[in-house]
Amino acid sequence: MSLSSVAKKVKSIISRTSQVDNDLDIPYGCDAKLSFGVNLFGTGKVVSYNESELTVKCSTLWPLPKRKDRVIVTLSLTGSKFFEIVGYIKSIISSDRDLLVVIGVLHDNSTKQKRLHPRAKIKLTIYYAPSYMDQEPAWDTFSSGEVVDLSAGGVKFRCCDTYFNGTILYLMFDVMSSAELFVGKVVRTARYGSIFEVAVQFDQSQMTEQSFKKLSGYVNSFLEK
Repeated sequence: MSLSSVAKKVKSIISRTSQVDNDLDIPYGCDAKLSFGVNLFGTGKVVSYNESELTVKCSTLWPLPKRKDRVIVTLSLTGSKFFEIVGYIKSIISSDRDLLVVIGVLHDNSTKQKRLHPRAKIKLTIYYAPSYMDQEPAWDTFSSGEVVDLSAGGVKFRCCDTYFNGTILYLMFDVMSSAELFVGKVVRTARYGSIFEVAVQFDQSQMTEQSFKKLSGYVNSFLEK
């Protein structure tokens, strides 16, 4: 996968107004169904997610739930997969013709222990460069860092640079002895003295099926050890 082939698609990534910041790799805009047990009362799209809170933009919501009502959210993921999150209504906010439903995620449910893409602790050199104004970064602008953990959905690495959430990064590292290039968006940055830890979520729509399977197999080879 070359830089030029990826660069053509970067504009579509930047144009997105939001990106989910989460450990479960739940994609922005995935379908969500809200229900009390078997009784469906709303459908919509995921706007944001983290370990403690899920926000869904609902086009239909009836009957209107009350604050602190228990809710089950069923998410439709890629590959005909479904994922359930158990939570409670924190707030409902009017947004144009839709409603933003903010749901507190209960941490004592089994979903916290699951990941769509398991992470492996891998010591690996990674090369990274930001994209500015939808431009492909030049090779001499790439810097190096060290991978902390890796999954088919994203990577966390240590480096000497910090970035705002939403920054588009080009990332290159070896997967099964061959260099692979990925494009992703920064979702978290933490500082430890003079070192920064950067978490990036890959845009899987920009990955070929072969590249995705290769990366998944590479990560799984470390998990099986």
